[in-house]
Amino acid sequence: LMYDWDWEGAERAFERAIELNPSNAKVHVDLAGYLTAMGRQEVAIAAAERATELDPLTGFWRITQAWALLFNDRPREALEVLESSLRLYPELSAWAYNHMAWAHTKLDQGEAACAAYDSALARVDDEAVLVGGAAHVFGRFGRTEDARRMIAALDVMRDEGYLDPWCYSFAYDGLGEIDSAAVWLERAFAERSPSLWGMRFDLWSDAFRADPRFQAVVAGMNYPAP
Repeated sequence: LMYDWDWEGAERAFERAIELNPSNAKVHVDLAGYLTAMGRQEVAIAAAERATELDPLTGFWRITQAWALLFNDRPREALEVLESSLRLYPELSAWAYNHMAWAHTKLDQGEAACAAYDSALARVDDEAVLVGGAAHVFGRFGRTEDARRMIAALDVMRDEGYLDPWCYSFAYDGLGEIDSAAVWLERAFAERSPSLWGMRFDLWSDAFRADPRFQAVVAGMNYPAP
């Protein structure tokens, strides 16, 4: 799934895993992530809900459920799930706020989206995916200096070890710097970025989605039709 992008093989493996152990919540929630990336959102939501039924005390399942709702164009319902997750599982608050920022972005609620990332970064400021997401949202809604500060933070992380190129691409896209976003996206594709498998439904700008370089990467992923 994450490296080979063998979608059919991944689905067969998920099906076999559930056949072997149908009560394993982790398999159901990972299946939900896969189905979301494939555009099969209704089934993804059901898989995430099944994970929560099997293991109601693990909060990350609810965050995956919110992700599936978000990309099924149900951001308000996603926010409801995330708000309940914050109450029940405060230790997961950074990722809950990350997803809340995306939901608010979907609703074009810029101030709320930026505030959600402020809350996420107050809890975890050294997770590259969070920092790249914050840069995108800050840039998208006019907090340019903060977006640049996030990119500088990515530079520091990159000096210390491997950094997923997806983070830079997403950050520059939020700033409207499409050429830089494209360079980093092509690098992410060449390196088989661990974040790229779900890119079809990430919150890329319309301008970047229309760019031939973005479309070439999507074509290269060989996604099945939703």
